[in-house]
Amino acid sequence: MSSVNKFSRSVPQLAPVLTEVVKKKEVRRKPQNTFSKSMKPAAPPSSSSQPVKNVYLHFHYTAHLKFPFDPPTAEQLKLNCVDMKVPFLERLQFSPPPAMQLSTWTTVTTTPVMGDGSCGYRALSVLLTGRQEYHQQIRWIINDRIQSGAMPQKFYDFAGMQVIQKAQDKKTAANAAHPYYWFNVDDAYAFSLICDVNVFIYNAARMEWTLYNRTLFSQKKDEETTLVAGSMFHLLLKSDHFEPILSLQ
Repeated sequence: MSSVNKFSRSVPQLAPVLTEVVKKKEVRRKPQNTFSKSMKPAAPPSSSSQPVKNVYLHFHYTAHLKFPFDPPTAEQLKLNCVDMKVPFLERLQFSPPPAMQLSTWTTVTTTPVMGDGSCGYRALSVLLTGRQEYHQQIRWIINDRIQSGAMPQKFYDFAGMQVIQKAQDKKTAANAAHPYYWFNVDDAYAFSLICDVNVFIYNAARMEWTLYNRTLFSQKKDEETTLVAGSMFHLLLKSDHFEPILSLQ
């Protein structure tokens, strides 16, 4: 979870793009109406007994986003999962082929996760393992890296040095329910750096995408944001609640 005003930081935004394949009627439709009508949390909830494992992803990406590397193998994330002591379920992460488009989607599919203060960690757990139950391990590894000072300096420049004490407190599960310790963009950015992946967040209130990865703040002024050679993790932020996005179509 996160307060929406956290997105007021100066972070490169991915503007919606309309392409020729979109019908004129769809182009004229108001984005808010399109979003509210097309939202389909249709996938079954994940749990230890019912993992999300029969889902195949279909995504669209902006043409201006460069993907300059060959699509990565699953080995990178498998090694990360070994370090985090969580299982790995290949299928819920996605590496886009060239020239796909973002924001031409009409339907987004999510799967529900508990709104207990750990929803963002639960969402990452679903996308990484197919289950919610490893959210505590993911919470701990993210905040341990932050608290230990092991993150790149640009992360602390982004989050502020107070994030170190906050991360130490966030490692305590008893603090999870307090809004101050909810999952936020600092966690998303840290996770992208720890696993060297791309984390996309769709802010429903602002109707905009934000991309977090190690290229954040690395570009020169007006230089295009780039994707790193890592997998894609997509989160929906709506009413201070995160859910894992399983597909955009």
